[in-house]
Amino acid sequence: MRLLCTWHIDRAWRTNLPSIKGNSELEEVVYKTLRPLMEISSKDEFSAQLQAFLDTGTESDSTADFAKYFEETYAHHPEMWAYTVKSRR
Repeated sequence: MRLLCTWHIDRAWRTNLPSIKGNSELEEVVYKTLRPLMEISSKDEFSAQLQAFLDTGTESDSTADFAKYFEETYAHHPEMWAYTVKSRR
């Protein structure tokens, strides 16, 4: 099993936040919504919050590029970065 370092994931997310069209406040909102997702301990809550993040992100033109990046790079492999999935193995 390959696990990704939390620090590297956080850095990658922050590096890609500028793909959000808008101001830095919107980037901050997205980050503050995404970062706690990593630490959710309940698998059911994690799944619901992940789906909500993706749905919300793809609904807006401002966040669609970041949501696409996140979905392609991280959403399909939560076992590599999410605490809840890591701890169950």
